[in-house]
Amino acid sequence: MPVTGDPNDPGMLAAVADRAHTLIGTQLTAPGGQRPLEPRDIAVVVSHNAQASVVHAQLRGRDVDGVTVGTADSLQGGQWAAVVALDPLTGVEGLPAHAMSPGRLCVMASRHYAHLTWVHDGAWRDAPARDAAAAVDAIGHARRVRQALTS
Repeated sequence: MPVTGDPNDPGMLAAVADRAHTLIGTQLTAPGGQRPLEPRDIAVVVSHNAQASVVHAQLRGRDVDGVTVGTADSLQGGQWAAVVALDPLTGVEGLPAHAMSPGRLCVMASRHYAHLTWVHDGAWRDAPARDAAAAVDAIGHARRVRQALTS
């Protein structure tokens, strides 16, 4: 995604909804064979309730019902065939603690069992930490995980 500087950018959230919508009907290969993905097989995970509300409304505007949309906190413990995850650092300035939470990153990157789309703007690559002393280890870990997700 292009860098917007706004975690609630309507275009960015529309792209997240579009990606979830395009996954419907794609083939899922599982031990029992192949079948098309249904809305109930897909989740969208974001960082903030406002983002979840916008994505949910955009999916409903496309007549898509049944895709699970929520925050990392609300979707913890769930599992879906396909997940569209919006990097918590997308649209934010610097490396705020909420967005840098290793637990949030873990939940967002691990709710799928077949497919993950990791939506990001790449600004995290060069972002300075707001509290460098407290975030040195978290920054290194977060960047390594994001490098793996985006390579």
